[in-house]
Amino acid sequence: MESLGSLFWVDEFQPRKKPLKNWWVEFQGPRAELTCCRDPKDVVTIQAGNDETGKEVLIVHKAIACYYSAVFKAAFNSVFVEVATQVYTLEDVSPGLVRLLIHWLYHQEISIECKKATKSLADMQLVNLWLLADRLLIPSLQNNVIWKIERLRREHRAVSTSCLNHVHEHTLPHSPLRVLFLHQCAFNMVHSRFSEKPDHFPKEMLLELAKLLSVTVSRSLAGRKDARRDLTHFKVEEEDERRLGSSSHLKNVNNNQAANGTENEDSDDDGNMQG
Repeated sequence: MESLGSLFWVDEFQPRKKPLKNWWVEFQGPRAELTCCRDPKDVVTIQAGNDETGKEVLIVHKAIACYYSAVFKAAFNSVFVEVATQVYTLEDVSPGLVRLLIHWLYHQEISIECKKATKSLADMQLVNLWLLADRLLIPSLQNNVIWKIERLRREHRAVSTSCLNHVHEHTLPHSPLRVLFLHQCAFNMVHSRFSEKPDHFPKEMLLELAKLLSVTVSRSLAGRKDARRDLTHFKVEEEDERRLGSSSHLKNVNNNQAANGTENEDSDDDGNMQG
């Protein structure tokens, strides 16, 4: 397994899914504005949230929702109940997260502001957005989220670890999201974080981390098969060595005291002679 830096240049890692053709009809300022669409009245409803998170009804054009999401396409164009109602329910997803999703559907950008103090919150939002995109089968958004997480790490020079347990609880082994955070922790995080926040790191992740670092070190030493390890770092001091060390120490102390005494006597003699 290679380090994250060798997998891609973050500036070049962009989703391959192109924006919906003929959707934007004119540009106003630096950003395209939706001024018309194929059928302005052909919209679907997304019901987001519950009593705990708050409920919200959000509207999105059917064409654009179905273009990016295979799940929406199947739900609104098949025998599912959503075909009759044109309503898709995301009861376990917060309205704020669905708004991020809809913003991305129209603009292909992730509208999350992040400062150093709020990076962990931003990363948690991005993690949940990736999970939602995985659920709705929107790989372009998943790739955009990966790009954003790595971009924020580079900008703020910090790795968020408070979301790691959440990531491992909701993803499978070898998930791209897991692998991203694994590489960030291995190659970009200060080592003191492991002792400062041990509860942030799932056991399964620590095992994967050990494997990754083992492979990385092995590859770095591939051309140095004759490299020898300094075994003195692992040596246990034996009793004879301790006794010998103590005797040598006492002998050195006596020799130093004797030398200092001679020097003092010589100085006194010299002084007396000068006096």
